[in-house]
Amino acid sequence: MLDNLENSEIYQKETYKDAVIVSNRAFIAFLLIEQINFTIIVHTHAIEFEPVVPKSVINFDKLVRLDIANYTLETAKLMNNTLILQTAFGIENFESTLKIPLEAIFQIAINQDLIALNYYEPQEKEIDSLDVFLSNPANLELLKRKKR
Repeated sequence: MLDNLENSEIYQKETYKDAVIVSNRAFIAFLLIEQINFTIIVHTHAIEFEPVVPKSVINFDKLVRLDIANYTLETAKLMNNTLILQTAFGIENFESTLKIPLEAIFQIAINQDLIALNYYEPQEKEIDSLDVFLSNPANLELLKRKKR
C-alpha cells in the first residue's frame, strides 16, 4: 500500500504523526531528565506564544530554531503532547511562554549532532478574523461604547 503513496502523503498520515509524537516525547523526556542542553527546530505556525511576541521584537520564518539551555531548560516540561517552556526574544528580552506540539518539532539536536528528524508538517490553523478582533480587549471596549 505505501509503495503507491508519494512521500509527502506518507508523512501526513495520522499513524506517522503518532509515531513522531512518541519519538519526540521520548527524546525530549530523556534530555529534560538528564538536564542536557539541546536545540529544536519547530514549525513556527504551530507554536502558541503567551503573550504573543510582537513582530517589532522578532519576525519568525517558517521554521524557528530554539536553544533549550539555562533558564529555558529549567522551565521546560512535557504536558500531554506538548513541550512548554519560557524564553525571551530580541535585545529587549521579551519573555513569552511557548506551547509547542510535539509533532511540530522538525529536528532535535545536541550540539551539532542531529538525534531526531521528522517530516510531519502540522496544518496551519485557520484564523477567524472576528475571533482575532474580539481577542483584543481594546476592541471589546470599542464595541461596548458603540452599543451605548
